[in-house]
Amino acid sequence: MDNTPIYGVSSVKGDNGSTTQAIYNQGNVISIKLNESNYLLWKQQVLATLEGFGLEGFLTGERKCPESCVPGTLNEDIVPNPEFLAWNRQDKLIMSWLLSSMTNGILVGVTGLTTTKEIWDTLESNFTSQSRAKLMQLKYQLQTLKKGSMTMHEYLNKVKTYCDMLGAAGEKVTDENQILHILAGPGSEYNPVMVSITSRVEPCSLREARAMLLHFEGRLEFVEQPSFSSDGSSPSANFATHTPQSKNYYSQGGN
Repeated sequence: MDNTPIYGVSSVKGDNGSTTQAIYNQGNVISIKLNESNYLLWKQQVLATLEGFGLEGFLTGERKCPESCVPGTLNEDIVPNPEFLAWNRQDKLIMSWLLSSMTNGILVGVTGLTTTKEIWDTLESNFTSQSRAKLMQLKYQLQTLKKGSMTMHEYLNKVKTYCDMLGAAGEKVTDENQILHILAGPGSEYNPVMVSITSRVEPCSLREARAMLLHFEGRLEFVEQPSFSSDGSSPSANFATHTPQSKNYYSQGGN
């Protein structure tokens, strides 16, 4: 697991008495580093974390940057704005967290950017077309997946993996659709159980459908196993051993 830090929320009072939020190191949250192929998963984790802390406005721009200076009092014309200082501190901490969750190849593309929003917008622009292509690829792989030589357990896990990846990318696959994808892959020998699943009056749950397919596979394997005689040999083998090979056997009075 990656050691990317996450930052919790604490209250910070500005010089003018106003209260803002600051983030502090809380440990590990993002389990992966952003690379060329996992943007959708990385984005979901970042959004979920910052939304949980109420800090997503730094990504979207809703938390706008205050003026750096404000009119002063007495003989001072302008003074540093404490709201800006607090905002800038918060923004830089989020930037640091985002940058620490990226691989070196991605870091090169955001070098020189100065705010969290600039980094977020740049990544979104760079990965939008790639993300769309990745979604289409996952959907195609799910729709064309066949059981083939896989065991039913392996096949069901493969379907689940694709569905989970789509869900992580924001394209949730419902249980009903997952069942339909599952039923599209097995061979014709599974037709009896497939008919049983699809012809039920009450909708079949995903768990029930998986259990029925696994149970049916077990029955198929049992039926296909050869039976053995008491001496441990196969009946078919005994038949082949004791059957006369001569084509004239019956004409010679054999029984």
